[in-house]
Amino acid sequence: MGLNNDKVSLLNTLYKEQYRLKLVIVYLFASGFNFILIILILINLKMGSSLVFNITAYMFLMTIYYKFVFKQTKDGGFYRVFLFNSLSKFNRKIDDEVKILLKENSAKNIRSKL
Repeated sequence: MGLNNDKVSLLNTLYKEQYRLKLVIVYLFASGFNFILIILILINLKMGSSLVFNITAYMFLMTIYYKFVFKQTKDGGFYRVFLFNSLSKFNRKIDDEVKILLKENSAKNIRSKL
């Protein structure tokens, strides 16, 4: 009986801990820091800096950012990433506008039939 309880306890712990893992690289590249860093790297390239230096600086800064600053986890943190947050707000606005237009058009169709 003790062995079964230990197994259930271990499974519960693993189930809970999986949501504390950091998100994968796709979410890192969709973060606001990535877009700011890309803009700064492009500005630095236009100012005459070498491509090798900029690529090295980008990889170094993104590694430091992911290791120490990027805290988004699998417990819903993927909705707080900059790009996905912006896209979801835009999608919500479009859905609201479509609902309003559908209500107006359906009301006009009903009135015209009467």
